[in-house]
Amino acid sequence: MEELIKEFNNKKSLIVGDVFLIHQIFESIEKNKFEPLKENKNGIFINISKGLDDEEELEEDDEDDNEHMRNTFYVFYNKLDEIKGVVNHIVASFGEKKDIHIFINNMNDFRDIKDELLEYINSLNPTMVLISSGRDMKLDGINSKYYIKDEFDNFTIQEENGKFKESYTFQSKRLEHIPYQEPVTFSDIAGYDLVKKELLLVKSWWDDKEALEAKGISLPHSFLLHGPMGTGKSLFAKAFTSFFPDATIIKIDGTHSSEQDEITEKFNFARRQKGMAIILIDEIDLISRGETRNLLTELDGLGGDNKNIFVIATCNNMEDLYPPLLRRGRLDYLIGIGNPNEKERKSLLKYYFAKSGINVNQDYDYLAFITKGENAVNIKAIANEVRLRYGENPTVEEIEDIIDRINKREMEYYGDSEEPSESDRYLTAVHEVGHAVVVMERSKYFSFYKASIETNSIIGGRVKVLPTKEDIGDLNRALADLDVSIGGYLAEKILFKRLDRGAQSDLEKARHTSAALVNTLGYKGLNPLLCHYANSIPTSPFKKYHNEKLSERILDKAVRRVTKIIKKRKKEILILADMLAKKGVLTKKDMMDVMGA
Repeated sequence: MEELIKEFNNKKSLIVGDVFLIHQIFESIEKNKFEPLKENKNGIFINISKGLDDEEELEEDDEDDNEHMRNTFYVFYNKLDEIKGVVNHIVASFGEKKDIHIFINNMNDFRDIKDELLEYINSLNPTMVLISSGRDMKLDGINSKYYIKDEFDNFTIQEENGKFKESYTFQSKRLEHIPYQEPVTFSDIAGYDLVKKELLLVKSWWDDKEALEAKGISLPHSFLLHGPMGTGKSLFAKAFTSFFPDATIIKIDGTHSSEQDEITEKFNFARRQKGMAIILIDEIDLISRGETRNLLTELDGLGGDNKNIFVIATCNNMEDLYPPLLRRGRLDYLIGIGNPNEKERKSLLKYYFAKSGINVNQDYDYLAFITKGENAVNIKAIANEVRLRYGENPTVEEIEDIIDRINKREMEYYGDSEEPSESDRYLTAVHEVGHAVVVMERSKYFSFYKASIETNSIIGGRVKVLPTKEDIGDLNRALADLDVSIGGYLAEKILFKRLDRGAQSDLEKARHTSAALVNTLGYKGLNPLLCHYANSIPTSPFKKYHNEKLSERILDKAVRRVTKIIKKRKKEILILADMLAKKGVLTKKDMMDVMGA
């Protein structure tokens, strides 16, 4: 809290903090710990809260308490006329002009008179306004010197021009800047209809909470969203909270949650709320083991006296979680969110193209096909990058260029690499065409997309291949993958008796695939399978030797198969390699024109 006060005093026009600190901030203002208020001990501080009944309830602080600001008043009313009457009385009771500081505790309680109340507060020309509200509240137009609104899990600061400037969140005793974000709803998330359906079902139960509980039905109080990075887990968590605009949102960040008893403190804060409280735990798998024990205790207490608390957690890999967390009653539902399928990719592409101002008349079937394997974040990045580089009316080729840029961004390298000689470039072209030709021969399992010579890259060339819809459990697909991986190596070796720098990684992949066929996929029966459980019998040296020999036989057969393809297609490989070396890229049309449909 001292760091918070220091930050305010340094910036003079800024108060920061997350929702968990709102009462500490209120108390610190009362105790006059902020430098801008120290010269204002006789100012008026008015706390407006919802009345419990129709009777007036007005209190004044004990004037003998010199630690607190004098002239602090509490007003408990529901109607605008009553609030105005009491506040006007307080202001008029002071003969000289006083600075007015107003705190509205939960603007959601005054939803019906919000605009009129804000207009009235503005007419008082307050020095400071501190407002606690739900995330759907629009509270523009306050002309106070300091205006602080409790927004989602942070305070958003608005200065005199009436526009949001910046926001901060105060977590684990350190200050971190974050950009202001508008509330998220399901309409902001394209695709993932099944996930939305499941979350909407949970929401419908909570809408009918009292009736269901009256029948003795226990409602779920938590769910975990898990899956790879970039699939929108945090976005779904935030969107779910938009169903409950009056709820208090409390955030626990797994990457920062290392302070002792922090989780316990935040759950206690949730219990003190009169209405619903939603606790968001982002990256729950990164919470320390000590805090995990506290979390287990808190999750066990959901329901009963804590029936208004709901917990939403996210993680990238569920296998990294402490297993007891996954028990029903702690994390009730485990909802996996994977990379979007073809239908969802079409929806995402249409959504983000339209949002980015790109001409929506595109071949989305084709674009969804060539973005197979991309996550939602990458698809958003593709639309954004297309708009930046190629404007509103990009061609298909330009969109493909951006997809390639997104895919190979980790391979880009600008530095001390020498420009390859013509012979090296041609050898690289032969290597990539070797892969491409085998892909065309294994078209049942793979669809060739593009081959390219890469410049400014840590790799010399690349072949992009997309899997077909053929059953992914087919062991022949693994054999086809093995064939493709050694195609480049064998094309160089057979046609030129030379090896490109890409051969080593290809051979490592081939060895891994052939070993996996024996050790884990059961290609040679059940006996060679290796058991990887911690309490399993250690694998004997004889079995390892036996499996190694089986793996070598599989690899030898693959070499014989691919050698036949390379020799059979020698003429086409040389033509295509010459094209690739000169053009830098080969399309599927190029491959079909040379090899035949």
